[in-house]
Amino acid sequence: MGVINMGSHARRHDAYEDDVRRSAHKVEADRMNRILVVEDEPGIALALEDSLRLEGHEVEVISDGIRAGGRAREGVFDLILLDAMLPGKDGFAICRELRAAGSKTPVIFLSARAQEYDRVRGLDLGANDYVVKPFSPKELMARVRRLLRDREDGRERQKQFEDELRAAAAVQESLFPCHHPAVEGMEYSAVCRPAKGVSGDYYDFIPLDGGRLGLLLADVCGKGMGAALLGASLHGALRAFAPVASEHPGELLKRINRLIFQTSSPERFSMARRRTSPKSLPFSSVASEIPSLATTSQSPAWSVTLTSSEAIS
Repeated sequence: MGVINMGSHARRHDAYEDDVRRSAHKVEADRMNRILVVEDEPGIALALEDSLRLEGHEVEVISDGIRAGGRAREGVFDLILLDAMLPGKDGFAICRELRAAGSKTPVIFLSARAQEYDRVRGLDLGANDYVVKPFSPKELMARVRRLLRDREDGRERQKQFEDELRAAAAVQESLFPCHHPAVEGMEYSAVCRPAKGVSGDYYDFIPLDGGRLGLLLADVCGKGMGAALLGASLHGALRAFAPVASEHPGELLKRINRLIFQTSSPERFSMARRRTSPKSLPFSSVASEIPSLATTSQSPAWSVTLTSSEAIS
């Protein structure tokens, strides 16, 4: 005859409950999650509020659909438990308006409407889950914990992305020259205003023999850290090969283009270089069009000549 050890079973159950609570509190380690409960049945609303507070959450309960819709759109909640049938405005309309406004707040529908049509409708409107009444409180709390974990993971990914953008911006900023070499008989200035985000685009000034000045404009395809690192690679290569620029500017571009081609995807990179002389502005390009030129005098003081990209590829 088998013997059931109820004491052992109870201890295992208690240990499981402790693990669940520790998991919940770990999610809340950095801050308390705010959860909106939209439920018009007082008994269910009270039970949900008690369960969520026991898990360590801050809870707000609203029973009216119109007021709940306004509060949900304020974006101050980490998760919304939403009854489908409400006075004033039903949960389906609230969820539709929430997603139309661009809100990404997780939504769990709680509804006695168990038909497939209703479940599919709720999910298609943008809900993250659909739980049919009557439901298991423990299972519901597990679903809540899962969505909060996913939301926290999303925050971490967003933070990492923003950190990378800041790092890329710092890399790009470091590529620009700290000072402008003096050129007799010429005044010049430069500024870069990124259209969107950060990239590896930059300019540089290279002093050349005979009082001449080399101007490089670099355009790296794409945005973010990858583009910034590619721009940094170009910057290092340019400085390494700069001694050949005065007598053989085409050779400079050949070497840099060959190096960049070998170390990156060929479709990601293009660059342009311009070299000044007293009355002309020769222009060499790997993939760029002829640059526009602004002067401070009424009559143009510079002419522009183009070196074909085939000659330096």
